[in-house]
Amino acid sequence: MPSPKDREQLSINEIITSLEVFDGKYKWEEVEAAIAHKNEIVPRLLAILENVLANPEKFAEDDNYSGHTYALMLLGHFRNPKPTRSLLDFVVCLQTSPSL
Repeated sequence: MPSPKDREQLSINEIITSLEVFDGKYKWEEVEAAIAHKNEIVPRLLAILENVLANPEKFAEDDNYSGHTYALMLLGHFRNPKPTRSLLDFVVCLQTSPSL
């Protein structure tokens, strides 16, 4: 597990880019870095969900995309007391498109 200093060295763009690519391994370092940058990363995680909602078929067909999975997991971890419209819409989309 990376040290707090290592986590802080990853940029938000590096974290997001890595989380979006499925490589068969859990992204511990990136998840820890995202948690360390909670306030800065939440809008980017919500943007991931909005992008998937805008074109769910594209993402359902891409077996190498995992951004939405990490976005949901991290947003749940952060326990945001005010669910956003994109998060609620994404949950509804999952019910109608379980292949996401």
